[in-house]
Amino acid sequence: MKSLYVLATIFLASCGDKNADNEDKGTTVPISKDVQKSPRKSSESNTQKTETKPSPTFEWINPNIFNSKCVACHNSQNKSAGVDLSSFESIANSTRFPKLIEPLLPDGSLIFRVVQAGSMPPGEQKLTENEMAALKKWIETGARKSESDPIPTPIPTPTEPPD
Repeated sequence: MKSLYVLATIFLASCGDKNADNEDKGTTVPISKDVQKSPRKSSESNTQKTETKPSPTFEWINPNIFNSKCVACHNSQNKSAGVDLSSFESIANSTRFPKLIEPLLPDGSLIFRVVQAGSMPPGEQKLTENEMAALKKWIETGARKSESDPIPTPIPTPTEPPD
């Protein structure tokens, strides 16, 4: 199983921009996918087993993306553009419009939109394709703090800021 995970990681890493100087080669991204093992050779079982990788949570996103590329400017003391990405609570409780994170809706989440557009992070610290995929998957799967948190119920977001 470990070798299959290593091969999948190498494959995902090879899909990125080969010319990107900021490629984070040491980071593996936990994106949910069903991975089938080869049938067992023993006579005990002739069926294939399927294992599901966990979806990324804030516990993975925070140290691997936010802390490494965002919180130098977007922290509790600085709050550049009024945004604090230093804790799950500061993101979830933000009163910014549009919302920083709209669970289940990456395109409705300000963080994902500015990162996808290339506006953030500034300079050469852009997110890699794998980091972008993990951020999108985190939001799509509910933007949960940890695996034990329930998946939120979708709530329609207004298209205009509140009065």
